[in-house]
Amino acid sequence: MGNETRVELLEQIIEDFNKDTLTQFYNKLSSGKFRPASEDFSENLPKDDRRFESIEQIGRIEHEKKAQTTAFFISSVSGEISERDSKKKQYDIGKKILKDNYLDAGIFVFYGKNNFRLSLIAAFYSGPKRTFPYGFRRYTYFVSPELTNKTFIKQFGGCDFSSIDNILEAFSIEAVSKAFYDDLNPQFGKILLSIKADD
Repeated sequence: MGNETRVELLEQIIEDFNKDTLTQFYNKLSSGKFRPASEDFSENLPKDDRRFESIEQIGRIEHEKKAQTTAFFISSVSGEISERDSKKKQYDIGKKILKDNYLDAGIFVFYGKNNFRLSLIAAFYSGPKRTFPYGFRRYTYFVSPELTNKTFIKQFGGCDFSSIDNILEAFSIEAVSKAFYDDLNPQFGKILLSIKADD
């Protein structure tokens, strides 16, 4: 699938979020490796927080290279969500689902009235030990029609779903920083030359 088609699908998801468009995006981005699988996981939602209405698995990818699984979830949240709102609670919900179901990674979309947060949670292995070393501050995008969403579109639109490592790349701040530096460096050089020329 070409980058233009990916961007179009992502822009459609941003403007009018729905499960069908998201599923279509995952399927196309994974070159047909995404397998729809509907299962209700709402029992994992906190009983003391009524904002979380439901959470459902919508599919999974079995990665052949390392025999790992990435599962895909969506969760409806009442009202709107903000950039900072409930980030840790959402991470804890996702981590519990992965731990209890022995899944290697999960992409979780928590969506509210006009926006959503898309997060990756992945287990890391050291021998038999399984940990989730990266907390709720990493590997997440807050997406809203009121924002430009450039980083999300650039990184996630070019994501290769062939392995968990490649999915991690789409959430990597280092990749974003390098791209920013690569774009900025030539412009900085021109500015520096023009300043020297004025002296």
